[in-house]
Amino acid sequence: MSLKENIEKKLAAQRAARAPNHSNVSYMRRGNSLHIITADRRLWVVPWAHLYGADYQAQTENERIHIVTRLYDVLIEGKNLEALTVRIGRHEVESIQAGAPSDYCHLKPWTPFIRKITVVEKGRAFSDN
Repeated sequence: MSLKENIEKKLAAQRAARAPNHSNVSYMRRGNSLHIITADRRLWVVPWAHLYGADYQAQTENERIHIVTRLYDVLIEGKNLEALTVRIGRHEVESIQAGAPSDYCHLKPWTPFIRKITVVEKGRAFSDN
């Protein structure tokens, strides 16, 4: 194997390690907006310029991310969400959606899993119950 092939192989392995296979989160680099898909297939497009902040809250059985934007409050509930909060802060997440409970048993232990997404818009609430 040539040096060039060896370097390309190592770089590909590093990229794969940084972006593991997620069932309900897709990553990208510096896009313009975050797409939030609730269980009832509603699509919310939130421009990154409207993001005010994201707050990670750890609880015993359930973790939460509270995303505050200009027009919406978004509450994401699930497991292993701390790293996802950092990536949201860096604008590296393209889309998020809630997964089925059966999906969780197929994921690696460190993989984020989103169980529920609730979007609150000026005076109205939308949930993926």
